[in-house]
Amino acid sequence: MKRLFLTLLILFWISTFIYISLGSQKLKIQNIAIVGNNYVPSEPLEKYCAPLLGKHILSTLFTNSISKQILEKYPQIEKISYHLQWPTTLRIKIKEKPEWAVFIINNEDSIVAEDGTLLNSIETNYHIQSVERLIIVRGIHPNKFKHNILHPETVEAIKAIREKIESYQKNVPIQYEFNKIHELSIIYNDEVTIKLGQLEQIEEKFKQLHRFLKINDKPYNQIDYIDLRIPNKVVVNYALES
Repeated sequence: MKRLFLTLLILFWISTFIYISLGSQKLKIQNIAIVGNNYVPSEPLEKYCAPLLGKHILSTLFTNSISKQILEKYPQIEKISYHLQWPTTLRIKIKEKPEWAVFIINNEDSIVAEDGTLLNSIETNYHIQSVERLIIVRGIHPNKFKHNILHPETVEAIKAIREKIESYQKNVPIQYEFNKIHELSIIYNDEVTIKLGQLEQIEEKFKQLHRFLKINDKPYNQIDYIDLRIPNKVVVNYALES
């Protein structure tokens, strides 16, 4: 008899706890706050998360489907996390992909992540972190972007060139200039243009450039351009003295 009584008492407390936990309005989500987003607007994110309103706080354990929909729609987002702000507010923290480069195409500036994802245009964003550290690329044809993703070969080519330059001098300001026939020039240290031409034999071109920079005794502002387009040669055009 005593054992039966204890069993019934335990079941009573369990039922009471479940009722209070799942039925209490105090434990239901009444507000949703989107934080951390810059490139993705809050309004559509709130619509994706609206089904959580009025649900019990334990429903935050089952948000994978919502996260999946958002990530598929907005590749700018790297990660989504959910945090309960007691007692009724759900904070949804958005971590966007960091900026990597600014692509200037048809006089419009587009911000791109390191994986090639188009984040947004500069004109529509006012919270860009450390603009001065971004790579600047001009002259890329718009068709290099498909479904808001930069062609992987272009991403890898720019990364490879950057790595070569960093191998002999760190943190050098560089701009990349592609012309109409897709030949590449870089503006090195904001002062001298280096004409690389096509991306074939880029390794050898940088070896030649490295040798020249080691022996060069002229200030960069006295060099008009360095041309590496002729195999195994470095052609230097010096600026005319005024």
